[in-house]
Amino acid sequence: MGLFGKKNKDEEIRATEFTNVGAFSGFVLLNEPEWDKKQFLADFKADWGIELEDEGSAENPDDDIAVFAHIGELTLMVGFTPVPVPYGEAEIWAQANYRWAEAVDVAKAHKATLLVGVKGDNEHLLDKAKLYVKAVATALNQKHATGYYDPRIVYEPEWYRRFALAAHEYDAFPSMNLIWYGMYTDRKQVGIYTLGMRRFGKEEMEVLIPSKEMQSVRPGDIIEFLSDIVDYVIMEDVTFRDGETVGPTAEEKHPITFGKGVGIDGNSLKIGYII
Repeated sequence: MGLFGKKNKDEEIRATEFTNVGAFSGFVLLNEPEWDKKQFLADFKADWGIELEDEGSAENPDDDIAVFAHIGELTLMVGFTPVPVPYGEAEIWAQANYRWAEAVDVAKAHKATLLVGVKGDNEHLLDKAKLYVKAVATALNQKHATGYYDPRIVYEPEWYRRFALAAHEYDAFPSMNLIWYGMYTDRKQVGIYTLGMRRFGKEEMEVLIPSKEMQSVRPGDIIEFLSDIVDYVIMEDVTFRDGETVGPTAEEKHPITFGKGVGIDGNSLKIGYII
């Protein structure tokens, strides 16, 4: 999809301070306080064709708590913790997953976690994101894995793995694993927004549809529309200005407005949706 917009890295156009750019970490929820480290290493190779050299095991062969591995310029860590996510955060944010009816119950029932994280220079931001998705998807293949808490949303294991494996098969960027498309409504309008763009140093985006017009719009079409723009922004490192337009052709132009978010905290880019 060829999208029209200006590539601009001028930080002065952004009113939001991005404090978590390149922060890729989250928790696999376990319904029992145990995991199989050897299975993870074997599954990672089976899933992605990559054999991890676990540096923790090299130093301490009896260590079954964590995996530490260097892949190029990046460091992958998967660590077992025999306690749930603190302060009930997983249960709170599980409510946001409208795709999974059991999300809250699953989050309440978890007893332990696997912390998954990738560290490395943000010059390799896209590689960090891809490695992160691979590690999470493989960890979700554990016997006791019941969900994945990526701050502010809880994913269903089968859903997460399906999109991760499909992206790998087609050599595509796994944006569906990295960007959540939330929904909200009030008396006046229905909104669909992104959650996760700030990890890439980009503004979150929203599409607002007047309630009276929703009868002629499918939410899935809006998500598909937004996901094309998300891929373009992340892969091409594009920053939009207030007042610009975006669209698949020179004739189809969707206006962009920058300002305070409606359904999300902070600022957002409102993308006009042509019905």
